[in-house]
Amino acid sequence: MTEISELQKKRAENLIWNCADDYSFTPDFKAYDSAGCADLYWNCIIGAVRRHYEYPKIEAVFRSFQEEEESDVYEGLLWLGLENCVFAREEPHRPVLARLRAEYAEAYIRQNSRLPAADRDLITSLSLGHWMHVTGEEPALDAVSRKLLSELEFSPSLSTDELVSRAKALYLQWFQLLTEEKKKSRSRLVLPALSLRRKQSGKPRYRSFGIGFADHPEHLYGGAAAGQENEHEIRTTLSAAELREFIAGKYGRSLFSPARTA
Repeated sequence: MTEISELQKKRAENLIWNCADDYSFTPDFKAYDSAGCADLYWNCIIGAVRRHYEYPKIEAVFRSFQEEEESDVYEGLLWLGLENCVFAREEPHRPVLARLRAEYAEAYIRQNSRLPAADRDLITSLSLGHWMHVTGEEPALDAVSRKLLSELEFSPSLSTDELVSRAKALYLQWFQLLTEEKKKSRSRLVLPALSLRRKQSGKPRYRSFGIGFADHPEHLYGGAAAGQENEHEIRTTLSAAELREFIAGKYGRSLFSPARTA
């Protein structure tokens, strides 16, 4: 994987903050292109999801499948659904999104359409179908994949609660993934054909995402430690020295010496 520089990480954060119209949070998911540069379109979408929806409720859905071995697939599918609905909400306020979306769709199709259908995995097939919808093309999907994609491309008219309910129902129906509350009250059901393999810890920080990669810090998503924290928030206590290092890393070293600052 291409090395992602601190400059590109900060650029991704600023794109997300700008589209979220909120600088008070630490982005838990950032997107990069194949060259390791902050992906302009996807980071705008990531920020817009926070602006238009109650993100903690959506984040809980992401958290619910982070312990699954194929969590990157489930994650990618949910982002496709979110992209479909949030674009329609954000584009009237940010007209350039239409051009960025079309360019991204064309790049994805160009990169993946030559791969034989038999060699495409589920996320690639559905992503290709989604981006072909964006460009006005009709994807060559089998009936099952076509139905799943139709249900996945969420309507912009859905409220946050409706969107979350639709996503949970979709994951349960198609992949037998239970939400955290249902896991406590029900055992696993018989796995259908579209179910994927289960449970594997130690996910890499950078995962394949679209035509590039995504930065997904493990301390913010998934893992045993996350499960022990509040459902929507991970709290970290920093010492004064660690806090100074954190601030310096984000904004640069102080112009003044420690003695003068004191």
